[in-house]
Amino acid sequence: RALDVDKSTWSNGKSTDIKNISEIRLKFALAVAEGLKKLLPLFKDPYSTYAKNLSSSFKILGETCEKEEAFKDFLEDRKKTNGSNGLHLNALLIQPIQRICRYTLFLSGIVKQTDENDDSYSLLVCVKSMTDDLAKTADKEKAEAEKKIRYSEVAGQLRGLEGFDTDGGLTKKGRQFICEWKCALTEEKSSNKSFHTFFLFSDVLIIACIRSSIKDGYWVTGWLSLEELIIIPISSK
Repeated sequence: RALDVDKSTWSNGKSTDIKNISEIRLKFALAVAEGLKKLLPLFKDPYSTYAKNLSSSFKILGETCEKEEAFKDFLEDRKKTNGSNGLHLNALLIQPIQRICRYTLFLSGIVKQTDENDDSYSLLVCVKSMTDDLAKTADKEKAEAEKKIRYSEVAGQLRGLEGFDTDGGLTKKGRQFICEWKCALTEEKSSNKSFHTFFLFSDVLIIACIRSSIKDGYWVTGWLSLEELIIIPISSK
């Protein structure tokens, strides 16, 4: 709570020197830094695990709300209680991750206002670096978890794979989902466009399109192994 209230003091740019800030607030800032230095090493594993499971938690929560009207109503009622501050469970679940960002912003503000020759400077820089590392770890775990979830979803949505040499199918061991994008393809000497979705994996590029006969899915029109891909430079002339 103190971080939420006082972080603006350090980050709003109004103060030019930390020594101009009251001694009480200076002691408070250093106490926070000392506390974080001791606690942050203990945060790494729990935060990594939490971030890794956050996306699947959102997915399960959303699916449950769609299926169970009573559960959805219960969550809406809980928003009205004092403990939830009017926030939905989704918003509460993301707060531990947002808290790391607040630590980083809080410490960044303090470091900017601290003279490099001040005795506390090295401590503040050290703790800020620790919070940055923790935030990066949590973001990485969350991003990887989201890709795994999307991989599973895509695997269940693609149809027509039997027409290609998939070398063990889409869920081949070691294969990783990278990203996806939509693109309009045009045949040579034709103005007709067909819209496709490209799914990029660590070793293959899949091209698929939506068909009316397929509900919530895609029909695969192309399977390109990246091991056999040859890129030819195109002249700008």
